[in-house]
Amino acid sequence: MKPFYTLAFDTEKNEVYVIAPRVTPQRVAGTLYRYSYPGFQLKNTYHLPYLGIRAALDSKKGYLYVATVTNPNPQTTFSQVFDRAIGPGPVHIFDLQEVRSGALKDGKEPRLHGAVTFPTGSHVTGMELSPDGKSLYCLVSVVTPKPASRVVLVDTEARRQTKDWKLPALAGEMSKSEDGKFLHVIETGVGGHEPSLLKLDLADWNNGVKMIPLAKGTTTDAAPGKNDRFVAAVTPPSLGGAPGFGGQAVSFHSFVCRRASVSTRTTRDDGLGVSTDTRQ
Repeated sequence: MKPFYTLAFDTEKNEVYVIAPRVTPQRVAGTLYRYSYPGFQLKNTYHLPYLGIRAALDSKKGYLYVATVTNPNPQTTFSQVFDRAIGPGPVHIFDLQEVRSGALKDGKEPRLHGAVTFPTGSHVTGMELSPDGKSLYCLVSVVTPKPASRVVLVDTEARRQTKDWKLPALAGEMSKSEDGKFLHVIETGVGGHEPSLLKLDLADWNNGVKMIPLAKGTTTDAAPGKNDRFVAAVTPPSLGGAPGFGGQAVSFHSFVCRRASVSTRTTRDDGLGVSTDTRQ
């Protein structure tokens, strides 16, 4: 597959869409690649007018929700190639009907269906759709003047924000549970905060939150599995530096949301592969 910043699976068509940066004379825009699944054979390549950094797909309606960066800086954009890119901008919605039918030719842009905007300086660092496609949950953060994050509920029919959930600290990533009833949010350690994994109960908006302590260091990502099990990538505090670059040591922590960490595996990423150093 081509290098990419974000992807979305089309469960109805057994396809996957990935978004990569595309440099034009005027700006950094996006490229949308369409692959078969599970074979991952490239089927089509399309242009997007904006750089996309997070994506969610409504497979039944064929709408692709893309968190975009309004004016991406090329140097900053490509420095994030090994990490989860961020930048301020709205969520744009693309209608993939012509893409899925094969009517849209390579190099063309999918039809823009609409957009959801946020206050100036807002970064969308997480995005999930409800199982029925009626709600889009966006993790929206600002870094200045005071770092803060909130989960915003967007009505996808009206394409407007209906309510938000203010979080206790700046957060970096978000994923939904397998049944779609909970959101899992990874806090950051900005400002000396002791970060946790937040489990938000969507049926008890603004109240139902459970905090699960994370391992010492910087948790850059957490992959959810079955039965509330997670695997988190953690950069140990003694190492510092940006995650993802060659030579950076990373700990992988396996844990269950209902209890504390149960196992830790430390690996070293040498830029070519991953070799196991220790395991506890």
